[in-house]
Amino acid sequence: MGGIHENKLHGQATFPYMVYRGKLPEYIRSYPLHWHEEMELVAVMQGQGYVMVQAECYEARQGDIFVIPPQMLHGFAQQQEMEMEYYNILFRLTMLEREGEETLRPLYDPGFPVPAVLRRGTELNRLLSGHISSLIESRKQKEGLNTLMIRSHLLAILYHLLSSVDAETIQAPKIRYDSLKPVLTYLQDHYSREITVGRAAALCGYSESYFMKLFRELTGVSFVQYVKRFRLERAQALLRGGCRVTEAAEQTGFHNLSYFTRAFRSQYGQTPSQYRSAFLLTGPGNDSPPQPGLFHDAKAEIPQTE
Repeated sequence: MGGIHENKLHGQATFPYMVYRGKLPEYIRSYPLHWHEEMELVAVMQGQGYVMVQAECYEARQGDIFVIPPQMLHGFAQQQEMEMEYYNILFRLTMLEREGEETLRPLYDPGFPVPAVLRRGTELNRLLSGHISSLIESRKQKEGLNTLMIRSHLLAILYHLLSSVDAETIQAPKIRYDSLKPVLTYLQDHYSREITVGRAAALCGYSESYFMKLFRELTGVSFVQYVKRFRLERAQALLRGGCRVTEAAEQTGFHNLSYFTRAFRSQYGQTPSQYRSAFLLTGPGNDSPPQPGLFHDAKAEIPQTE
């Protein structure tokens, strides 16, 4: 997965569903804004962090549940030096729809007001927690009848979400988010090359000044900062795979090794060489999420990780 449009198939073509375990900053320190065709549920198990959905940055705490509809821009980030452990549940709505049925169509509409965050202790959080717990607990079971159980829990979750929305509150879609997708896709394909603000603005059809203002407004960072962070995430993934430091720098658009080292240390608290050596020595847990390329109620409590 990683930065911008995620094309990775989660699960199998006949059953596009998967549960991943994540941990900030052990697996990744931040995850840049991206989108995918799957709907995503994020259940925070322990600690604190940030979850970005469209232009909003939410503080994520233990017991919170985040709801990310298909094609919605979102990302993750560490909060100061805190850790956060969570599960991602990704699935395609098509696996739950019958031919000709349009019950789930509203979830594709950016103006449909599905709540982005369900705080621990709220009624909707309580209604979803039990179903999410079951999905997490069954993630390592074999297929077969287990697929029926998964579908039943996902349908129950969507029922509660759709039932919670007041149709009168539906607003017009916010199209400005989509206007950034061309430049984000371009960055995904050309991050190893020079990318100027002028080129990025032209891809969106805006002047440089308006593009820079809009980009910061929608993402919370400047375009230059975003590009640097994106490249660092890619370099981090290459180092995890055993790539040499000089090669990782060149392949991610850092053509000055000293600058790459300074930027990497500023972002991750250690040099690229230190990070590569430490990761190759220890490695992440077996439940780690896909790397860039790449969740309280007394009756229904989300379980802690093993």
